[in-house]
Amino acid sequence: EEIAKLKAEIVNLRLQLAQALDKETASRSLAIDTTSLELRQRIAELEARLAERDGVVAGLERKVASDAQLYKTLQEEKAKAEEQLRRMLADKDAVLEAAKGQYEQELGRVKERLGLVERSLEESSSKLREALSEIGQLKGSVDERDRVISSRTKELEAARGELATLQQSERTLR
Repeated sequence: EEIAKLKAEIVNLRLQLAQALDKETASRSLAIDTTSLELRQRIAELEARLAERDGVVAGLERKVASDAQLYKTLQEEKAKAEEQLRRMLADKDAVLEAAKGQYEQELGRVKERLGLVERSLEESSSKLREALSEIGQLKGSVDERDRVISSRTKELEAARGELATLQQSERTLR
C-alpha cells in the first residue's frame, strides 16, 4: 500500500510536473509565439521599408542613369557646338580676309580714279586759267577796239559834222 501510495504520489508528481512543464511550455510557447509574431511583424515592416528603399534606390539609379545619359548628350552637343563655332569663326576670318582684300582692291581703284580725277582737275584748272587769260586778253583787245571804235565814231561824227558844214557851205555857194 505504501508502494501504491508512493506510486500514486509519483504519478501525481509526474502529473504535476507534466502540468507544470505544460504550463511552462505553454507560457514559453506563448511568449515565443508572441515574440515570433512581433519579430515577423518587425521583419515585414523592415522588408516593406527595404522594398520602399529599394524602390527609391532604383528610382535614384534610373535618375542617375538618365542624368548620365543627359550629361553625355549635352557633352556631345557642346562638342558639336564648339566645332560649329570654330568653323564659323574660321569662315568669318576667311570672309573678313576676303572682304579686306576686296576693300583694299576697291580702295586701290578709288585712289587710282581719284588720281585720274585730280590730274583731270589740274588739267581743267590749267585750261581754265589759260581760257581766263585768253578771255582777259580778248577783253583787253575788245576794250582796245571799243576805244578805237569810240574814237573813230567820234572822228566820224566830227567828219559828218564837217561834211554837213561843207555841204551847207556848198549849198550856200551855189
